[in-house]
Amino acid sequence: MLDVLTILEYARKGALADYEKACVMHRLLNIKETQAMVDNAWGTAKELTRLMDLKAEQVKQSAGAQRYEQAIKEAPYVLVIKWNDPIMGEMEYPFKSYAEAEKNFEVAKREVHNRHATEAHVYEQGEGQRVPVMGIMSGKL
Repeated sequence: MLDVLTILEYARKGALADYEKACVMHRLLNIKETQAMVDNAWGTAKELTRLMDLKAEQVKQSAGAQRYEQAIKEAPYVLVIKWNDPIMGEMEYPFKSYAEAEKNFEVAKREVHNRHATEAHVYEQGEGQRVPVMGIMSGKL
């Protein structure tokens, strides 16, 4: 089964072939209509290249998100911060050691005290369970 990037690549190659043919016709005939063919073929090739770049970035971000989710699942400690910013929402940050989690929890506490976040919690996790280790909540919930 062909993926979207492969299909776009085939379409782009076809558009570039059309562009080359139009350029040859324009050089041979040098009339206004052939220039329009050249411009149209080039525009199509550029648009397909843009779509390919966009799709490649989406695939890259999706792979990055999957790796991040896996890192969260495998981390022995996770810091969860509920931000006031609706775009940020709730974020999870994985840590390999208690010391790392504790150090970052101190930063999260400042964010809660400065009212940039409503709460922050560190969880120790294993075997599919999360056990709260430390936490802070703002008084204005």
